Amino acid sequence: MNREFKNKMDHLKTELSRFFHKTESSISPGWKYLCRQKVFLSLAMRALVWLLLFALLLVCKSFLEETSIRFPIFLILLLFLAGSDFFFEIRHILKGTKRHTISRFSFPHFCLIWFNALISFWQIEYLCNDTYQSMIWTNIILGVSLTAVIYFCIVLACNSLSVGMIIGNIFFLVWGIASYFVLLFRGTPLQYADLFAAGTAMEVLDSYDFILTGPLVQFCLVALFWCLYYIQKWDCRFGRIRSARVLSHLLGIGACAGCYVLLVHSTILTDTDISLSHWNPTTTYKTYGTETAFLAFAEDLTVRKPEGYSQEKVQELADTAVQTAASEPSSAFSDVTPTNIILIMNETWTDFTIFPTVHLDQDYLPFYHSMTENTIKGNLYVSTWGSGTDRTEYEVLTGHSMALNPGTQPYCGYFTSEHYSLVSTLKAQGYETIAVHPSNASNWSRNRVYDYLGFDDFLSIDDFEDLIHDPTYGSSAYVRSYISDACDFRKLEQIYEEKEEDQPLFVFNVTIQNHGGYTDASYPATIHLTDFDGEGKDRAEQFLSLAYETDAALADLIAYFSQVDEPTMICMFGDHHPATTEAFQDYTNGANYYTLPIEEQQYSYATPYFIWTNYDSPEAENADLSSNYLGSVLLKAANLELTPYNEYLLSLKEQIPVLNAFGYIGFDGEMHSMEEEGREELNLIQEYYYMIYNELKGGSSRLDSVYTIGQQPDSSGEGILASGKQQ
Repeated sequence: MNREFKNKMDHLKTELSRFFHKTESSISPGWKYLCRQKVFLSLAMRALVWLLLFALLLVCKSFLEETSIRFPIFLILLLFLAGSDFFFEIRHILKGTKRHTISRFSFPHFCLIWFNALISFWQIEYLCNDTYQSMIWTNIILGVSLTAVIYFCIVLACNSLSVGMIIGNIFFLVWGIASYFVLLFRGTPLQYADLFAAGTAMEVLDSYDFILTGPLVQFCLVALFWCLYYIQKWDCRFGRIRSARVLSHLLGIGACAGCYVLLVHSTILTDTDISLSHWNPTTTYKTYGTETAFLAFAEDLTVRKPEGYSQEKVQELADTAVQTAASEPSSAFSDVTPTNIILIMNETWTDFTIFPTVHLDQDYLPFYHSMTENTIKGNLYVSTWGSGTDRTEYEVLTGHSMALNPGTQPYCGYFTSEHYSLVSTLKAQGYETIAVHPSNASNWSRNRVYDYLGFDDFLSIDDFEDLIHDPTYGSSAYVRSYISDACDFRKLEQIYEEKEEDQPLFVFNVTIQNHGGYTDASYPATIHLTDFDGEGKDRAEQFLSLAYETDAALADLIAYFSQVDEPTMICMFGDHHPATTEAFQDYTNGANYYTLPIEEQQYSYATPYFIWTNYDSPEAENADLSSNYLGSVLLKAANLELTPYNEYLLSLKEQIPVLNAFGYIGFDGEMHSMEEEGREELNLIQEYYYMIYNELKGGSSRLDSVYTIGQQPDSSGEGILASGKQQ
């Protein structure tokens, strides 16, 4: 028995030896690779990776169920990627190619990129577009095509399918997450102009709560699946020899640059039937998809020459305004010219009592509402909601309406050289000009922009150290994580106390206390809504309580300057409404915002403003205007000399008293949309665009005498710039 068993074992060894030691010409390359390279271990490791991903999918199953996306969809995608991975691996094994063999780009790889582009497009839309299921197929094809083009450019630049697709998936993951949180916190989609304000956004991130949600988990899982798939996958390249690789990199970089110019700095998208709604950009994003809308709005940012523009027309408009003003009886606000002018843009300062549906347990702006003596006040219609502080700031200081380019961030896109403004006009009349912002100087690039506007000095957070560390005052220097308005206003008093007596002073102050977030659990609400219990109530009440503190600080500021001997004018206005929840918006509006007529929608763009003096001056309430007129109104109220452009703006105000990026009050006294065609007022607005374009264009094409005081127009167009230098 033992002998027979031994003979059988010897025979088995002989047969196995013959099998594994055949000549290389008689064994297939695949079996030789399988035996010699121990690819069983490789296959086992791949299986382990995909099993771990399956386990991760099970862990996240509860999140996926919350998103109403069925768990089997992710399971099918995971099985597809795993099966495709094993298919390509075994295929290469049987062909006898090595683990890191690089193949040429082929049609299956082309199809794979398109399939990945489809998944990425769908992921972003599912995350940021609650009506993606109603998108028409042509818009879906356009969105997927743009996504695929971006993928192809990245792959070509990397000359590697795996590396390029991994980078592409990470790129679209970051894009989707950024879009999701911007839409969540601000209520409006991420736009190209927001990229220039990324530094400012980073400064205030700690004011917001980032919560992991089902859609986010879903997005991250899919991106992870794809990245691991490409890590495991056999790579392919357009070129394998050195010269071909270099050519591929150059072509890829060129393609990326070409796509950027074509999709961002041309009109290839906006010249199509894509309808951009600056009034409600969310509508455009929901209709055309995130990628298409983002790029279309980016194209629309470029300041293009208005139809019918000419320098002669600009000069004619300015001359007519000056002649009209000279022929009319003097309508001076006061015979007094203030020695001190303080202009305050208060962060998210909003008067919700203009909405009849809002009911509170107490008045949260009691002092402002009580202001009547030597005071003009009303609603200031701005061109932004929830964010975009620099848009309102730009309109007030320059007089240029955002209606020309509603989607841009002017401080980030317009200021590459010096510009005329309220600052340069006051400076030309002997005022020392100081800007104050109790946060980082780089916010909205103010450290650069304020130089171009001509400010003599800029005080930022670093200049508040004395107040922060003052034991008699420092305890109230901060509210939440921001410098309080009380501390901010104390700095204004300090500037006045330190200046030379009778030296004309202009201070422009941008506050920070009420900046968005409104989720600080350590800050108790003192103002309460009495008939609203919907989503965002805590956030709304925190904002209202912060505004109540602003009102108290304002009372102290007015009390202080009421006692000074020098004539002083103080103007304060809000930059935009706070970013709140959709439920709170519906509550304040009394209905869904998008169902309201335009005159009621415009209330969401109305902030309070007032002009107060410590000397006898006219008084008025309900003196509504828009922020582009405020600088000229302030100069007129201060009994100061006006530029031809200021005269033009005041003349335009008489005909169109309110004009923001979304609408205007016409000759009939009614609010009209910018998209309403055929109205006579649009001709005046088009002429206004000529004036804005000429100043923005700069250089020798700018008619400097139109935007400065005490100059006569000449053929050279030269004038004095904001800094006081000769053009």
